[in-house]
Amino acid sequence: MPQPTTGPIRTGTPQDPHHTCDGCGGPIPAFQWVDGTLRDMRRRVNCVDCVPLLPGGKGMSVEDFERARKMRLEGHSLQYIGDVLGKHRTWIGHVVSDVPIIGNAKDDEPKLPPRDDGKRGRLYAEANRKAVEEWPEAREDPLVMMCIGFYISEGDKLKPGNTMRVANSDPEFQRKMIWFFQRLGVDRDDIRVAIHLPNPPPVSADDAMRYWSNELGVPLDHFNRTHVQKSVRTRPIRYPNGVCYVMACDVFAKKRLETWMRLALEITPRPPA
Repeated sequence: MPQPTTGPIRTGTPQDPHHTCDGCGGPIPAFQWVDGTLRDMRRRVNCVDCVPLLPGGKGMSVEDFERARKMRLEGHSLQYIGDVLGKHRTWIGHVVSDVPIIGNAKDDEPKLPPRDDGKRGRLYAEANRKAVEEWPEAREDPLVMMCIGFYISEGDKLKPGNTMRVANSDPEFQRKMIWFFQRLGVDRDDIRVAIHLPNPPPVSADDAMRYWSNELGVPLDHFNRTHVQKSVRTRPIRYPNGVCYVMACDVFAKKRLETWMRLALEITPRPPA
């Protein structure tokens, strides 16, 4: 695929060196053209020469690149261009940072709807009400109760916002949690995975990603940056493929989960026989 006709991204923009490669020490740009696709390199610890990029990563095609720059030249806002192309406005800001604004097309853009300050509260209340209604049925499902117990013991309950995250090194455990997140109403395409490797890592980040992708059935472009522990481990490594984090961000599902955990902890245990 040809490179953009406007030329490479110029000085002061994402192709300037962002950080250095852990392998060869060479510069790594924030964004880089790889096989005709603009890829995000800000979280990469190795350059593409040391560790090639895995296929399937999300990026920006040459056509979208050219279209974004043309729309910015016409005067469109970053938010509008991002909405049209299905990209975050930060992506658009990197791509068009050196494009002069000549037109005034921003004046003709549709106005954003006014912010509804009470929407989050109503959504929380609706999620809590539905969770209470579903509790009698959920309580009779042993797999649901098991997954609630899993999250109470292994899940991230202090993380702010609407993120659900659970860490474990057992693929069967994480398969159950992916099912549970879907049971809470999360779309499977919205589930993300990340890997934490010990130092020194027993396998490469790409090999670990392939392993967990095959085990969990999650595509590689749904994986976040692999984290390598900073301190060097002196004890024998028990998890050769690292610790897997399964994550999902859904306000409705998170509130239902919190309600179910609260109701589960309120169950009065039966006296031992």
